Amino acid sequence: MTVAFSLCIAVLMITVSSGLIWYARHTHERSAARSLTVATQKLKAECVGSDGSADTRLLMEEGREDLRPEGMSLLVISPTSKIIGSSQNGTHLGSLLHGGNWRTARASIGRNTVVVGLPWQHVEEELRYHAVVLMLLSIFVTVIAAIGAWVLVGYTLSPIALLARQADVASTDSLHVCLKEPSADAEIVGLVATLNGLLTRLAETAKAKGRFYSAASHELRTPLQALSGHLELALTRDRTVDEYKQVVKESYTQTRRLILLAKNLLLLYQLDLPTAAPAQESGDLSSVCRQAISQYQPMIEERGLHVAAALTDGVMFTAPATHMDILVRNLIENAAKYADAGSEITIELSEHSGALHLSVGNRSTSAENWDAERLFEPFGRRDSSRNSRTGGTGLGLAICKAIAVTNRWDLNLYQEAGRVSAALIIPGSR
Repeated sequence: MTVAFSLCIAVLMITVSSGLIWYARHTHERSAARSLTVATQKLKAECVGSDGSADTRLLMEEGREDLRPEGMSLLVISPTSKIIGSSQNGTHLGSLLHGGNWRTARASIGRNTVVVGLPWQHVEEELRYHAVVLMLLSIFVTVIAAIGAWVLVGYTLSPIALLARQADVASTDSLHVCLKEPSADAEIVGLVATLNGLLTRLAETAKAKGRFYSAASHELRTPLQALSGHLELALTRDRTVDEYKQVVKESYTQTRRLILLAKNLLLLYQLDLPTAAPAQESGDLSSVCRQAISQYQPMIEERGLHVAAALTDGVMFTAPATHMDILVRNLIENAAKYADAGSEITIELSEHSGALHLSVGNRSTSAENWDAERLFEPFGRRDSSRNSRTGGTGLGLAICKAIAVTNRWDLNLYQEAGRVSAALIIPGSR
């Protein structure tokens, strides 16, 4: 950064210096040309009579004192290119005649040619002097700017270096890593706050993954242990046909549970992959809700629940049909599974301002001291013992959340006065 800044300053100073030298030379050139033009015009006016005749003797009269203030010299050249006269300042006649270190102007007066010369060597020396001074000044300014930039950049970036050291020495044994502000500058404070926020989110993600791995291993181990126990018990001695049937039935139940768990884990994994979503289809959301209610009607009747459904017909959606079906079924299944026995389940579907609103709620006494975000995590059941007394795999809400995130829908859980509701908003479905 310092090198780039110094190069920019050097280029700027060289450009400015070159411009100043060019402007000074251009100004002197114009001034010399103007002075020579005025001198030749004056000579013509004095030496040429009203009848057009020219008296060249007047050219050298008294050495042309009027040319002295400008330091000019004068040559008179005959038609045969012979110098027939010069001013008393007319030294270095050859140089004056051929230009050299002079700026000259020629005029024909009579049959002769008059050359008026203005000395230029002192101007060149002055311009060279100024060029050297400007060059030295440019070098000085560039060096000072480089030193200043080095100090300023070092001072500005020193908090970054301190942050880097903090990150290097931070312990990886704990997920709670918090960086401290090495400077009170607003930019540094904002940067540290952003980094700490990122570290906090990473820590929460790591915790969630740890809970997922722990819960997944527990969920897999439970049916495997049950399956292994039933088979081992059956092999300890000869059993009757009914006893073997009972072992096979229990083994089948545990196997189905393992298959369902593996299926849901695979679905959750696929939803997290950044792959193309399934094909979009149009469907009637009210019809999807009625099919889900019909599917879980035996569970609803077994638990003595009452369903209050307010479904607006003709509410169309455009989304992967399998995603919508899985999400609605899981929400209604959870509502029926965790509702208090004999209570009411509410299902409301409407459309407002082009967005679809679906709400599924129930009354649940187990909703006290719950964490909505935790319930969206895999295996985030309300019963911490994870004994699966309500059935299922504990992945239903996690799959619902993953589907909502994949399709950019808004899904949230709310709890108020013993009632729990899941609210789904699908923007711009039409």
